[in-house]
Amino acid sequence: LDEVSQVFALWPSAQVSRFAEALDLGKWFAGSDFFAQGGGEIANNKANFRALAAAAGVPTARGEVVRNVDEAIAAMGRLLRTTDAVVVKQAHNGAWSGNQAVLRGDVETAHAGTKHLHRLAPGPNGIREYWLERWNWASADGRFPVVVEEFRQRARTVYAEFDIGDDGIQHTETG
Repeated sequence: LDEVSQVFALWPSAQVSRFAEALDLGKWFAGSDFFAQGGGEIANNKANFRALAAAAGVPTARGEVVRNVDEAIAAMGRLLRTTDAVVVKQAHNGAWSGNQAVLRGDVETAHAGTKHLHRLAPGPNGIREYWLERWNWASADGRFPVVVEEFRQRARTVYAEFDIGDDGIQHTETG
């Protein structure tokens, strides 16, 4: 244990904090106290990201964070008045594993990473039928809010990751 200089978690969670503490390595897990109190839920959540981006004036695709089926139906209906496709995003899950493109009509679906597609049933009940079928998946059985936003055709995903600590900010990844 004297040779350990860092505990690095791919998914920083309360469990990793408890594990590091049990091995008397908590001091080597940066942010351990934050993550021990559920900080991972704050830091890695698409719904929280939208709220923080809005507060900071960062542009995002038109959309809403919803917390129940009725809000989801209303939000999707508002978006589909002006577009033919939306993306439903789980609060957690990445790389399109937690996203589904929901399409109405003939929409181009060649977007990079668009793996999960759903075509709405025609008629006025298509949106309601979708949410009654998919709410439990999207919300992790009601545990988390869901993001419903405009699908941006031919959009590029860009990201940058940073490690922020007492000794400063280090850029770690870009893609």
